[in-house]
Parts: sequence; C-alpha cells; structure tokens
Amino acid sequence: MPPAETPPRPPDPEAPSPRTSEGRLGAAFTGLAVVALVGGAAYWVVRAPVDRKGLTDETTPSTEPTASSETPPPPPPRCARFGTQPGYRLGTFEAREDEVDEVDDDPAERAAAFGVEVSRAVPLGDGFLVGVRSDGARGASAAVARISADATTGKTIELGRSRGDFDAPLVAAHGGGWLAGILEPNASGATLRLGVSRGDEPPRLEVELDQGRDESLAFDFTRGKEALVVVWDDVTKDGKLARVLGSTLDVEAKKTAGPPVVLSRKGYDAETPRIVARDGGFWVAYIARKALDVPKRDDDEVLDRNPKGDRYAAEKIDPSWLEILTLDASGRPSATPWPVTPERGHVLSFDIATTSDGSALVTWRDDDTPSGSQGGRVSVMTVSASGGTQAQVVAEHDVGAGVPSLLSGWLAIPNAAGKAMLAPLDADGTVAGDLRLEPAIGVGDPLVANGERILVATSAGTALDLGVVTCKR
Repeated sequence: MPPAETPPRPPDPEAPSPRTSEGRLGAAFTGLAVVALVGGAAYWVVRAPVDRKGLTDETTPSTEPTASSETPPPPPPRCARFGTQPGYRLGTFEAREDEVDEVDDDPAERAAAFGVEVSRAVPLGDGFLVGVRSDGARGASAAVARISADATTGKTIELGRSRGDFDAPLVAAHGGGWLAGILEPNASGATLRLGVSRGDEPPRLEVELDQGRDESLAFDFTRGKEALVVVWDDVTKDGKLARVLGSTLDVEAKKTAGPPVVLSRKGYDAETPRIVARDGGFWVAYIARKALDVPKRDDDEVLDRNPKGDRYAAEKIDPSWLEILTLDASGRPSATPWPVTPERGHVLSFDIATTSDGSALVTWRDDDTPSGSQGGRVSVMTVSASGGTQAQVVAEHDVGAGVPSLLSGWLAIPNAAGKAMLAPLDADGTVAGDLRLEPAIGVGDPLVANGERILVATSAGTALDLGVVTCKR
C-alpha cells in the first residue's frame, strides 16, 4: 500500500517566519540603522537644554510646599492691651526687710509684705470695683479698690483689719454707689457685715447676718429694684446636711425684712449659692449633691470598720448637679428649686448671669474627679422663667482646674496651663465664636467686663497688677 499522506500543519503564529539568506542580511542592516538612529536621538535629547518651567509635577517632584501642606496662619487676636501703661498695682513686688518694722497705716505699705488676693470684680461707672485682702507684716487687712477705666489709676479704700482666715470682701454696684460685704468671726461662727458707700468713703457696715459654724465661706448678694437679697450656705442643726439660706434687706442695707428662709430643697446638700437680679425679681443657683450609699460588708462589724470612712480614705466623689429657683421682686421664693443639670453629674464650679431677655445664663465645669483637679467639660445653658433650658458643650479638652466665668459678652475658661481661653457670647447666651487664647491676656485672670474692656489681674510676685484689654469680635 502506498504510504498515507501527512496533512499539512497550520502555520504557527509564534514561529519565526522563514527567511532566505538575503532576507536575513537585509534585516541585519536594517536593525543597525535603527540602533544608530535611536542612539543619535538619545544623544541630542541628553544634550538639549531642559525647559524647567514646562515640567509638571508628574515629571519632576516639586520641593516647594503645596497649599494643602502649609500650616494655616493663626487667626488675628481679638483682644489688645489698652494703652501703654502697666496698669494699677495692688501691693508691692517685694517687701524690704528694713521696712517691715516701719509699716504704718498707709494702705500702700500695709498691702505689701506677703501677698494680695482679690474677689469677684464688678463694673462701676466706666471703671471697675474689686474687693482686696492683703496679708502684711501686721496681719491681714480688707479693702475695696476703685480702678479707672484704663486701669492706670486707682484708689484703695480700707475696710479695716481682716480677722480670721476669710476671703477678700465681696462688692456689688448699688445705684450710684457700691455695696461691700465682709466676713468676721464671732462666738457662734462667722458674721457677714454689709454696708453701702456713695463715693470713696468706707461704707458703714450696719447690717450683720449670722453665718453659722459651717466650713463654707460662700455668700453672695445683689440689689433689685425693691430689695437687697443675701444668700449663703449653712449646716442644719444636727450637722448632717448643708442648705442654702436667704435674707431680704431694704435697698439701703440698713435693716432686714425678717428672719432667713431656707431656699434649697429638703433632703439634699446645697452649697456655694449665687444670685443675680432679673426683671421682676432674682435668680438663685447652687450646687446640690446627695451622698452615695455605701453597702456594708459581712466583715465590717467584726473588724469594727466604718464602711463610709475606713473603706474610702480618699475623697469620695458623690454626684452633684445645679439647681435653680426664682425669687420675686421682694426676695421671696416664687417657685420651688429644680435641677437643670443631670443629677448623676459631677458639677465642680459654676457662674451665673442674665441674658437680654431676662433668662438665666449658667456655665459650669463637670468632672468626676476630686476638687482641685484638672479636666472635665465646660457647658453653657440658658434657663427661662418657665423652666425651659438650652445647653451646649463649649470645651471637653485642655480644661483647667479654675472656675469658668461669664464676662458680659464673653466666656472665660482656664486651660490646663492656667491661661484663660475666651469665646464670644451673643446677647441670648449663644456661643458665637471659637474658644481660644488671647496673647494680650497672657497668664492673667480676666475678672470682669465693662463694655469692650476687660479687667485682668496678673500676679507680680507678692503683688497683683490690674490691667485692661479691649476685646472685639
């Protein structure tokens, strides 16, 4: 049989095509020509000048910082130092040893030796008024300082010796004059003495209110259209609870209208009251707390151990919250107190003012840490007379251990370094801008605002320098 024919194979696309010797030689010459052309082109590309302006970020990485990587400039300061003068100094920077034995009744000398502290300040006319306590070579003295609008001048009005370990006198505006209150020790504990001055003369402290024997030194007062109301805290007769009391005086602070009345809720501790005037009456706010029940253990009786004391040697953190109530124009309660912050919170300090529509404006710091610690959050709240509230958190980080303050259009909060941060407030109490440091204030403590001017106290050794900054939004 003849052999079977083998079918032709299909062409392999990947196989090299058959070439003749002449074809292979032509291909070689062609390849050499291509290499020569490519090499020459590369040579002229390398030798050619480079247009740097024409390069894009895709060809050559730029070493210049881009707009997204630049740190934005800090916002312009809102406050500026008023004038070029250093301000009014309370006390002296350092007492000279050869003058200690020669201290006389000159306020400038008596305020010098060991330190000066001030109380809450208030605006008075176009200037300021602040209570002063000075620890000098002959003991402590109490005074009131009237500071000019630019803080370049002032006058210290002596109230006499300050007996006992009490704070600086408290002051308040009183029509065309001013009101001062000072604590003094007595046989039953402490007495609050009050008086009114119409100018630069010391007030006659004619009214005396018994403050009891509690450890708290907190009190406050303000004048309304019909009455002057004083509030303070004191313990009950059995010493188990603290409570807030109030007393009404005539507007000239010459006599009381009756015995004190209890303003706080029954069954709760109440302390550090504050009072501000409003249209038709007053707002009163205070910190309320209730002690936690500590469960007993089986071995408490065997070990003769007090479960509340022996098992909690450090400071026990009980819940605390803010309560508020209204008084009428005569100073009598017009509603029962009600909580305005959560009763499971831990309010450490607060401040209160009134808004343009007569609502209460409250700011407070809340943190479940022992007193004197840093941290927590600061909030602002408005409370209407009908009981409605509106709150907003202002700061949750870098909060210091001080008290947040309301400064008539500004909120001041100390940070962890002790410097005051400011945020502007609208007339209705709404936070209207960023909370930030102001270089013009520095390490100073803002005390009070009078229009655009804020009085700032700055430590200067044993003295205090009072200066003024102007702040605009």
